[in-house]
Amino acid sequence: MNKKILSILVFSLVILGATKALASLTFSSTAITGTAASTIDVGAGNALSLQTTNNGNIITGSGNVGVGITPTSKLHVAGDIQGNALLLGNGKDLNHSVYNVRNQLIDTVTAPLGDGSYYDNLGIVAFANFTVSQPSMAFNGIDLYSATDSAYVGNLNQINGVASGTDHLGSGTITSLKSIVGSAHNSGVGIVTNLKGGEFVYANLGSGNATNAYGIFVESPSNDGNGVNTNNITNAYGLYIQDQNKGTNKWNIYSAGATSKNTLEGSLSVGSALNKGTCVLGTSCASITVATGAICTATDTTGIFATRAVVSGTTLTITGNATDTIAYTCL
Repeated sequence: MNKKILSILVFSLVILGATKALASLTFSSTAITGTAASTIDVGAGNALSLQTTNNGNIITGSGNVGVGITPTSKLHVAGDIQGNALLLGNGKDLNHSVYNVRNQLIDTVTAPLGDGSYYDNLGIVAFANFTVSQPSMAFNGIDLYSATDSAYVGNLNQINGVASGTDHLGSGTITSLKSIVGSAHNSGVGIVTNLKGGEFVYANLGSGNATNAYGIFVESPSNDGNGVNTNNITNAYGLYIQDQNKGTNKWNIYSAGATSKNTLEGSLSVGSALNKGTCVLGTSCASITVATGAICTATDTTGIFATRAVVSGTTLTITGNATDTIAYTCL
């Protein structure tokens, strides 16, 4: 055999043995189909655009889509997502241990970030960077709204604009467990006329009736962690206000309205712990220690007899009928 022909034959066999089948893309009038996993690389610095006529839809298959990462979910992005419109879910009901949740964002923290750090599972930041004044604008970082449609005629137990909750299911110690935290800061050189950590407004704007309207309603606490009716809360405060010690004029509680009504059921302590009890005229009623400036009332428990309670400094003296038993209360 001619050496030249033999060389060509050997070379051809080597090439055939070393060639690997490559993926291919087939273009038709309605589809682009491939034979294996494929990559479209338009070169460094060049953009790849997917465009449809008249802004038609771009629909992927049933697989996952990853941006900068191999996806493990339907959309997996390694980095930030920025958008100019709403992110809407598909309305699928998800089985939750407590509620049925239609759409949810889940972030589970398994690695600590270091003591003293904050961690926002879902952080949303909105900046107002206007170059002109907007004196009538209300700028909302997050605007959440829940409502029934005007055609809805059914009954509901509750509609909640925002339902927030926290729960400690572990065995460690949480210093402070809070469901809602509101914080308003003025950190620049501008002037804020009204600085409010929270504001609550209710309004009955339709022709229907509202039986009871509450600006703030605090329910009674549940306290059965160690069994029904077991008291394992040490101090329960329906409303606790720390000392408002900043400002020229300072009020812990200010109830406006010269003709408004304020009702307090139960005992009221002013300036100190409530001082109340019983005493016997002629003996223990002669000298009872109270707070400076206390206001005291006394009632004869034996009968309808005149009883007098006088406070001098920090001493309460009660006078009345013989050796009757007197019930007193000091504010």
